[in-house]
Amino acid sequence: MVTQYKVTLIKPPAAYLLPCTQPYQSPPLTWGEAVRRDPVWLMYFSLCASRIENLRRCYDNPQTCIQE
Repeated sequence: MVTQYKVTLIKPPAAYLLPCTQPYQSPPLTWGEAVRRDPVWLMYFSLCASRIENLRRCYDNPQTCIQE
């Protein structure tokens, strides 16, 4: 009896493979500006974290990942 294996390459959607972006390139000049930037940073961190979670989901269970 011979065991055969099928190699399946997991290819997540390209949107999950884009690098995360930073909303600001320079530090805030005032404390007030830093406070106003906090919600923006939080949104960008959340978007980046969701990409990572989607990649993990794709690699853990390829059936849940949308294949193109």
